[in-house]
Amino acid sequence: EYNLPPKGWIKLGLAVKRRYEDRAWLSKKAWPVAYHGTTAVASVVKGIVEGGFKIRGGAQSPRNGERLGAGIYCSPMIDKAMRYADVPLFVDGEPYTLVFQCRVRRQSFEKPESHIWLVKDVDDIRPCGILLYPFALTDHTRIKYRRDNPYRLGTSKWKNFKEYCKARTVAEAKEMGRRMPHILKDLHKGRVRLKGARNSQSNLYKKKVDRRKFNPFRFCKDKRKRKRERGRRDDASHDWWKCFFNVPRSTWCASASAT
Repeated sequence: EYNLPPKGWIKLGLAVKRRYEDRAWLSKKAWPVAYHGTTAVASVVKGIVEGGFKIRGGAQSPRNGERLGAGIYCSPMIDKAMRYADVPLFVDGEPYTLVFQCRVRRQSFEKPESHIWLVKDVDDIRPCGILLYPFALTDHTRIKYRRDNPYRLGTSKWKNFKEYCKARTVAEAKEMGRRMPHILKDLHKGRVRLKGARNSQSNLYKKKVDRRKFNPFRFCKDKRKRKRERGRRDDASHDWWKCFFNVPRSTWCASASAT
């Protein structure tokens, strides 16, 4: 089942048709769509685009831990994956959350928790696109934690949360020891809200919105208009992308079959 990203995401399709021996993996039935959030450091993103995913990112120790086992973590829900995209990509001074859209071989992954897929073989997961969304949390973003503490009274988590309630910006929360993935999780859980932001990233987390039924073309009345809208969504002619990551043009381009 393909969970389409909510409205507002920008997609850059990767040129993957001739990268592998066949195109069978582009079938959503054999290879379901999943999302992988990562830091938007140029070396990290370029390595995934050119060489695919690696266990622990090719390092000795993972960046976000291996609580559920060694492997590559992904999720069919983009809200879950974007929590780990803690370092944004800056485009013309504006920060963007970066999430990889990938395909995972069916029956090759484990489900240790809800909406979490663990892939232990790098050949069973392949990137096919990059999704960008305006980053909601920068160091200067004003935040406010709710007063009611969700943890058990007297525990270490209860004491830490009580300290986090004093934070007025993301930078202050990070100085207190709260990592960005945890702040994004707090935003998802409703433990923290953004101050002075009308159209914030927290709008993605409203439970009343059924993301599985989201259809960006529901207002299109004819096939021609749908094709025009689809072409705009899949347009990847961004010169800043090639300049920032220094990736050959043959590696990236709009690919409608990889959606």
